[in-house]
Amino acid sequence: IEATRLAAPPSPATAAVLFEAARERIVFAPRTQAWVARVAVVAAHHDTLRPVSTADIEAELRRLCTNATALSELPGARQIMWRVLKRDGIAGGPLVEQLAPATVTLRADTELTVNYPPDEPPFVTGFVQDFFGSRCGPLIAAGGALAVRLCAPSGRPVYVTQDLAGFWKHHYPTLRADLARRYPDHHWPDDPLSAPPIRLQRELPAAPED
Repeated sequence: IEATRLAAPPSPATAAVLFEAARERIVFAPRTQAWVARVAVVAAHHDTLRPVSTADIEAELRRLCTNATALSELPGARQIMWRVLKRDGIAGGPLVEQLAPATVTLRADTELTVNYPPDEPPFVTGFVQDFFGSRCGPLIAAGGALAVRLCAPSGRPVYVTQDLAGFWKHHYPTLRADLARRYPDHHWPDDPLSAPPIRLQRELPAAPED
């Protein structure tokens, strides 16, 4: 007598169990909700794309569960969002990646995560020194200038602005005096616009010999 174990075929009962098991992990996962927020920003500036709702994601997840028999067969959050964004007959996923990217890179090759909170401007968080030499903060195609949350070396935010040039001119001199006293080993130039994005004094290039 031979016995062979076969995978159970897809069925409505299996699909229902899979959906309930995957719903919290996928639909409400931070990565999925970050995508929802990015889509909302693009939709506000691009007529061909509509916002994505929880119901949209759940509907796509239900369709995927219909032909699955295990959680391992379901795609990840990014793949599901790309499938949802095909509903309008456009390449919605690449459009979101282009217009509302997950990260931006500064001139010092420092990569920062872009946060898309609801009802607030998108923002990045970085150390003050990361922005030395930059007259304006990073931009995204959907919405323009990002808000910048500038942090002290401790990681504590010390200023938030969408006008980096105005910050350097009006607020940095006062803030510099306090930060230089608290963090003397860090680089606090008088002129941040001409300074390299270097955090520590010891990282500065050596002065040329006479």
